[in-house]
Amino acid sequence: MADETIADFLAREKEELAGLEDVPVVNGTGIALFERQNGDTNDDNLFGIHSSSNNVGAGDGDDSGLFTADSLPQNAEATKQPSGVAAPEVVREVPKKILKWKEEQKSRLESKDAKEEAEKQKWREQAKAELEEWYKTRADQLEAVKKSNRVAEAEFVKKIADTQPGQEWERIASMCEFSPKSSKNVKDVSRMRSLLLQLKTKPLVREQ
Repeated sequence: MADETIADFLAREKEELAGLEDVPVVNGTGIALFERQNGDTNDDNLFGIHSSSNNVGAGDGDDSGLFTADSLPQNAEATKQPSGVAAPEVVREVPKKILKWKEEQKSRLESKDAKEEAEKQKWREQAKAELEEWYKTRADQLEAVKKSNRVAEAEFVKKIADTQPGQEWERIASMCEFSPKSSKNVKDVSRMRSLLLQLKTKPLVREQ
């Protein structure tokens, strides 16, 4: 029973292989498209791939039916080599009016820059002169104040050293301000002023 099954299987395989001899070879690789008996194309196309040992679609000992790197089509983008030559640049001619305007604009800007620099230099010199004059005036004022203070100090020291009997009230009165000033925020010291003036003119005399 087993021998009959194996014999039937081998018979079917031989019939299928015999049918493959009539199938056209695609690209010499032994890959063929099977069609149905009713003439309709099968959606699921079956490709039979056989090695060179079966001698299907290939010559004896010839491996021309196999895919090789040389037989595959090359990509056009990959095989495309750069030319290395740049496209020539298009030089546009500038109108004469624009060139003339640019030259005039450049001349005007240079003239303005020169004028501005001259004005800046003038202001710097003027500021320097005014600063020097201010320092000179300040130095003169300080010198005058120092001189006045030295004179006043000398007179004050002289008055302190020159003490004579009977001039005490006169010295005290010299330190007071006797010019009348009307102010509501200060106390009335008119009576004190009158007393000091009276003592200045007629000092008190102590009895021995």
